[in-house]
Amino acid sequence: MKRLLASILGVLASIAVAQPKLEAPKGPAVPSPNRTAPAQLSAAASKAGISIGPNSMNALQVVDATGKSVGRWDRYTLIVTIDGKVTRINAFTVDCVDFDNCNAYRSGGMTLVSGFTLYYLSGDCSGTPYVLTDFGTPQVGVGVKEADGSVNVYLADQTGGSTTLTVASSFFNGQCFQGANLPILGLFPVTSVIPVSAFGTAPFFVK
Repeated sequence: MKRLLASILGVLASIAVAQPKLEAPKGPAVPSPNRTAPAQLSAAASKAGISIGPNSMNALQVVDATGKSVGRWDRYTLIVTIDGKVTRINAFTVDCVDFDNCNAYRSGGMTLVSGFTLYYLSGDCSGTPYVLTDFGTPQVGVGVKEADGSVNVYLADQTGGSTTLTVASSFFNGQCFQGANLPILGLFPVTSVIPVSAFGTAPFFVK
């Protein structure tokens, strides 16, 4: 009975946080020569004075391979403060020893999640990207796989609320896909992009 109750509580906790959807978007893959390079966005973010620091409101901490505290662990995501805003980062896998003990992780540490999709109003993934997720924090960060195989964290400000937009293309798993020009609810505009290395040296652990 205790194991059943623990499993139910674990499922309820995980529902509150959106998990990455690994399905490829519908529509054919198309070239995206005008897509803004993540390096350009990262440079703009650094000029804006973005800083990363731990938010230690919870006893469970995320540390990097050197033992440096990165932030706190909450509902399978990393909580940090970026440019003064509490930010929930969903960019790491959860490698539990078993479902009933999801705070006990394997010794290999956490790896990167790159299963999130970026949405665009243009037909070639150019212009402002949008993310479809709401984590209930002033800012959210999601892991996205780039065309060269690297993973970056795309940040979106959630304080202004979400919007409904007609999407013409989407970027997933390093490729641009043509959309069906359909309205999508719950989109947030990306404000900046930072490399995962900005959080510390991989792999990452929960302590």
